[in-house]
Amino acid sequence: MPLHIPPLRDRLDDIPLLVEHFLEQLSVRMNRGKLLMSREAVAKLASYDWPGNVRELEHVLEGTVALSQHDSFDEADLPELGAGAKTTSLVSMPLAGITKLDMASTLADVEQRLINWALARTQGNLAKAAEMLGVPRSTLQYKVGK
Repeated sequence: MPLHIPPLRDRLDDIPLLVEHFLEQLSVRMNRGKLLMSREAVAKLASYDWPGNVRELEHVLEGTVALSQHDSFDEADLPELGAGAKTTSLVSMPLAGITKLDMASTLADVEQRLINWALARTQGNLAKAAEMLGVPRSTLQYKVGK
């Protein structure tokens, strides 16, 4: 029996519920506090076409949470979505108004966020996370131990 599930772009009313669901899951998986998203951020997510469907939404939220230290997200925390999105940009950081930056601690922070992201995507599997990050498992194990 064929089962037709309409694409997410045809079920935009489901996005707030899906966001809430995925944030609850990510909170547990990433050992974080309660994760919240502003109405403006949810509206930005609802304005996107979602060619990758629900899984794409989940991955956007997962990346947003993994690359952030806070538990409440607004529109500015979300990546660019759609045709204008930069697919070559992995990490972005607003530098307006910054006059001095500790590069070593900034790079360490980005590294930690990428490790958290990979571990969350692989449910803590070091070998798979190391493969995702393109580093030897022993290197990742050392960095996690730090």
